[in-house]
Amino acid sequence: MNLCRQGFARWKLVDDDILLPHNFARHGLSAGFRGQSKAASLAREIGLILDKTDVKAYDQNFHSLREVRKEILNTAAIMDFSASYSVLMDLCRESKRSRALSAYFSNEGLTSVLLSEDRERRIRLDDIDLQLKIRALTSPYIGTIYRAREGNQLVYSTSCSSQTMVMPQDLVSIHAGIVTRQIKESISCSDARAFVNVVSEEDFGVNVEQFSPCEMTIKEAGPWEFRISQIALTEMSEYRRLKLPNETGGVLIGWISSYNKTIYVGKALPAPGDSVERPYYFIRGKKGLYAEVQHLRRVSNNDLRYVGEWHSHPFGLSVRQSPDDMKSMARLSGIMIEEGLPGIMLILADDNELGCYVQTEWE
Repeated sequence: MNLCRQGFARWKLVDDDILLPHNFARHGLSAGFRGQSKAASLAREIGLILDKTDVKAYDQNFHSLREVRKEILNTAAIMDFSASYSVLMDLCRESKRSRALSAYFSNEGLTSVLLSEDRERRIRLDDIDLQLKIRALTSPYIGTIYRAREGNQLVYSTSCSSQTMVMPQDLVSIHAGIVTRQIKESISCSDARAFVNVVSEEDFGVNVEQFSPCEMTIKEAGPWEFRISQIALTEMSEYRRLKLPNETGGVLIGWISSYNKTIYVGKALPAPGDSVERPYYFIRGKKGLYAEVQHLRRVSNNDLRYVGEWHSHPFGLSVRQSPDDMKSMARLSGIMIEEGLPGIMLILADDNELGCYVQTEWE
């Protein structure tokens, strides 16, 4: 409604929900629309404000759209306020021309997030989301998306129906105004952007942290796609440089989407202290590694997990798997099948050349 009152854009609205009494405290619509379609009611309200009749409403779930799905995905921009990660992933896969933006609340309403793709869609929403979660590990403000609340329970909710999301209207209004300005700025520029807005609990201030996401390194391995962050690539490259002429390695942190056959690598951990590093072989140790991986998993509320293994090849060697690598890969895939996941290995050689390997026991 903030955007519409400024005459911003021509709208197509998608929502299969109806307006119920518990929505009145925070929704832009009034109680006069009780029991009616949110999309259709909002379209009427916008039409009255702008004196326009071209506001379209689709009283459907985004996932169930069929005939008009192509039309919805062929707009100048798609703004995802659904608080649904599955919608975000659908937009990443299916949107061809339209840049997408996604906004949601977390931290019991004290934090809002806006993610915006670049105009050419070189950096997708899922890429930005991965980089956001990696930055949350070290940034106090971004880390509030995982802030522990009462009972030391981690709260990370992108669902408007989540019982953890009890928040007053004053926070909704503050964030709505801030995110509105950030949407306008994002749409006006061509680059990808990410904003995290945190309302102070001590005073009336708002802290805003923003960053420009980097393009991902994308590699294919059969039907699987690797999407590797610049952070992880830089970490592997630096660990390799420090240990030359020996091989080195470690584990990969991110997540795996088996349904989409996509492997997200956001971070690389170095070799544990008990590893064996030699010019022609590497044996990854385990000292302190389990505790570190569990720590990352815990502080990210299970968003970031162990993905697979990486190791380096020293000067002059290619990224092809050696016979020992193939044996390690077979053992790894045999372990990962217990979680229904593939075995994953990255090999880093000269000039940041990457070899990406996936092995599954079920195919």
